[in-house]
Amino acid sequence: MENFIKPELLSDNASSFEEGYYQLPLSKDELDLEKNRLVNLSVKINNLKSEEKNRRKEFKAEIKPKEDELSGILECCETGQKECHGRMYSVVDYNTNKIGVYAQEGYLISERLMRQEDNQLTIKHSATGTDGYSLTLLKNQNEKPS
Repeated sequence: MENFIKPELLSDNASSFEEGYYQLPLSKDELDLEKNRLVNLSVKINNLKSEEKNRRKEFKAEIKPKEDELSGILECCETGQKECHGRMYSVVDYNTNKIGVYAQEGYLISERLMRQEDNQLTIKHSATGTDGYSLTLLKNQNEKPS
């Protein structure tokens, strides 16, 4: 069979035809054009992937604090409490032998029975500025002298 037949003769001499995909050889110039397209498209894809990676980092940096906040809100809803940072005060009730821990806003956070070391006297000294030193007996080391 021949390697090439004019297209006009094909339709007149063919016994049948069908539509489909086939491989057509490229000339050297056509092959060089395709290689050039390959390089250009590869560079574009690489640039887009790099940009995607940078944007993904930006989105993650933006999403992370929102997820942390969401986690905290979820925990609040589950427990009915929220975690706060601030000063907590221990108040000793010698009548009930309990120690209450209060938030700086005045709310009771927790209470527990006194331990033996909570009931022991300690001596605390401080400089008064003019008379030298003064001694104060405290029930607890964390108590403020009166």
